[in-house]
Amino acid sequence: MKKVLQFAVVGVVAFLSGTMIPSAHTEAQSQSKAQPPKYYLVDCMKVNPGKFDQYLEMEKQWKSFHQEYIKMGKKRSWGLYEVRYPYGTEARCDYITVNAFDNYADTDNPFPDFQQVFKKVFPNMKLEDFMQKTEDSRRLTHGEFLALVDHTD
Repeated sequence: MKKVLQFAVVGVVAFLSGTMIPSAHTEAQSQSKAQPPKYYLVDCMKVNPGKFDQYLEMEKQWKSFHQEYIKMGKKRSWGLYEVRYPYGTEARCDYITVNAFDNYADTDNPFPDFQQVFKKVFPNMKLEDFMQKTEDSRRLTHGEFLALVDHTD
């Protein structure tokens, strides 16, 4: 069962990474297309019972935080995905977050200057309260690091 779940998560990420790459409409666009991100940090989230609305609200706030790191050039993209399969009470993930990076070094510290960036994005919010609301809404059940070996468009 563990192998099936691991395969499912990797399969979802592989599919998602392929869908995050824009398709070319002309030969000129095709030649100038950017390469897909090379590194992915994938986190599996299990929402706490009765906390789905709170979890999705917290992820909306996290999105703003990730957007700042994208503007800083520290990551390429961030995405939140609902896991449809496998499903049921034994499913490890309800949602998956995917952080994409161009540089391996950025994966070692995906949130540099965390407190300063937090204050910039949320000037009127206390970090401790934000983190507590996040933890109250979900559990991070596991994470994976993926490195792109090859791809095609």
